[in-house]
Amino acid sequence: MNADFQFRPRNYKELYNLRHSQARNVVERIFGVVKRRFRLMVAAPEYSLETQTKIVPALCVLHNFIRVYDSEENVVLEELSTRAPRRNPEDFSRQGVSAQEKARANTKRDDIAKEMWREYQEYLNNL
Repeated sequence: MNADFQFRPRNYKELYNLRHSQARNVVERIFGVVKRRFRLMVAAPEYSLETQTKIVPALCVLHNFIRVYDSEENVVLEELSTRAPRRNPEDFSRQGVSAQEKARANTKRDDIAKEMWREYQEYLNNL
């Protein structure tokens, strides 16, 4: 038996949780780097919601521009990206979510997870 096989997800929920966790870790590292570079991201800005939704992508574009055109910055960023803070899922409030919205979200999540599982099984069968 392949040693890698024992660590494979056994069902659609495990696969979804694994991929969700991996994606979340990447996003948290990205936000950690951007927050360290641009202090604006540390505290809630006093801008309209419409403006706030434009700030994050703008800062990410600016960050990427600096990375491409200022090679000295890359050394600093490598160090920063390894020290991204961990957040507790309980830090995020779930107030204002109705039972109907939660049920709809759970159904959508399960549909996505089942499709991921189907594609994963197809991939494994083609190895």
